[in-house]
Amino acid sequence: MEFLREVANSFEYQDSARQRMIDGKAPHLEVYMLQKVNGKPTERVHVSGEVTTTDKRGLLKHLTDDMVQQLAARAQFEDTDSGGEVAH
Repeated sequence: MEFLREVANSFEYQDSARQRMIDGKAPHLEVYMLQKVNGKPTERVHVSGEVTTTDKRGLLKHLTDDMVQQLAARAQFEDTDSGGEVAH
């Protein structure tokens, strides 16, 4: 464990990690770091109010813009996390 701590605290490793993130070669490290700094994003979307339809397409009408953005971000994160290419 001490070895890992020394490596992680070394300037060489930190410089290498920084450059890999800048170059887009360390998406998992970047996500991990951002979650440590900013907290992990919400994994569940809370829908308030009563939804009376069982039609899944009808449920989308009840989502707020913020909820849609959260779902899109989660889908992108899951695609990146699984090693897939993220469409832009």
